[in-house]
Amino acid sequence: MCSGGIFITSPPPLGFFREAHLNLGFQLAPGIIHQNYDDKTPTPTFVLDTRGDKLEAFLRFLLKRGGFPDELHVSSGQELQLTKREREVVALVLDGLTNIEIARILYVSEITVKKHVSSIYSKFSVKGRTQLIKLLASNPLIS
Repeated sequence: MCSGGIFITSPPPLGFFREAHLNLGFQLAPGIIHQNYDDKTPTPTFVLDTRGDKLEAFLRFLLKRGGFPDELHVSSGQELQLTKREREVVALVLDGLTNIEIARILYVSEITVKKHVSSIYSKFSVKGRTQLIKLLASNPLIS
C-alpha cells in the first residue's frame, strides 16, 4: 500500500522477503504485526518513507545498489557533440520520460522530440533508450 509517499507492506513471513525488504531500505514497523493468510502466523510490517527529499535519496540508494553512479552527467567532451536542446532531451530520457512527456515539458511536438532522440542515438551510436542509458551509466567520462 502507498499513501502520500509512505509505502507499507506485509509480505509473507519468510526470511527471503524480510531480507529483500530490509535490503531495499524498508524499516520494520515496531509493534505492528498482523496475521498471515492462515490467520495464525504473525507477519511483520515494513515501512518505507519517500516523502520530500527522501525519494531522491532512495532513488540514489537504488542506483548505487544496482552498480550505477548516483548522478548521471554528460561530460564536457560529449556535451560538445550535442546541441543544447539535445542535452535537455537526454536529461529527460534519463529521467525515464516518454517522447510525449518530453514534448509537453519542452513545448514542442512529439515529432520534434523523435528527431532529437534519433539524432542523439546517431551521435552516440546506440539503437535505443536502454543502450543510451547503459552507455551513459558505464562511460568513465561521466561524473
